Amino acid sequence: MFQIQQGTQPCPANTILEREIHLGTSMSLLPEILSILRERGPLKHDDLTNEFKGRSELAIYGALRLLEKEGKISLEKTTGGTTIHVLGQERTSEPQGVELIATLPSNSKERRSTSCAMLNLLRDAKSEIVLLAPFIDTFFTSKYRHTLKMLAKRQVQLTVYTRKVAETPEQQKSVKELIEIFGNNIVIYELLSQRGNHPNKRQTFALHAKCMIIDRRRAYVGSANMTRLSLFKNFELGVIISQPESIRELETVIRQWREFAKPYSLDHQK
Repeated sequence: MFQIQQGTQPCPANTILEREIHLGTSMSLLPEILSILRERGPLKHDDLTNEFKGRSELAIYGALRLLEKEGKISLEKTTGGTTIHVLGQERTSEPQGVELIATLPSNSKERRSTSCAMLNLLRDAKSEIVLLAPFIDTFFTSKYRHTLKMLAKRQVQLTVYTRKVAETPEQQKSVKELIEIFGNNIVIYELLSQRGNHPNKRQTFALHAKCMIIDRRRAYVGSANMTRLSLFKNFELGVIISQPESIRELETVIRQWREFAKPYSLDHQK
């Protein structure tokens, strides 16, 4: 395991580190690292590294050194290893009000990214997630698989509102993966309204809203679907809400929409 040592230089070659930073690998990690530390408080180096499985340890090291140089974090050497502290801002595990988030180019540091905010919301769930997502792809289920499996192990109940599951093969496959992960702790609704009884009957309404409510106390509302394009490629905007009254209003709207929803049989995916 690649370890940070105070007062030493574990980097095998400065030229490699410079190349990583130049390519933007380390830079792209800065918002995510800060967001995790602000959400969860001080972390051991190994614990933070585990949050970025599959990423270059050299890139993580470069990102931490950049943040330390900018005065945004401190690295405290203890007998149990290195502990990373965020500086200049109190931990915000229970933020109040509304926070604007966005999908922007990876080198932007203006605000928290959509993908990072979504990941932090999911990790924070203790009992229930309500997800409104017209489109879900396998990039989402793959990117967040570790977190989704952790939630399933925690027995978190997932309720999904989406468009017609059979609308695309990608939608079918991603829904199947969610069912495989959550088992009996998932309920899926197809939210659309159609006219007539013919198989090709015309659609009059279909889900377009994107929303995620966590434990009835925090919520995301915005433009991003649970897809690779929305989370990483499109310009998207959204807000994280932690106002109890606003959460209750969201829940009221969703209950009203349920009248138009059709439960999706999990047997379709067996």
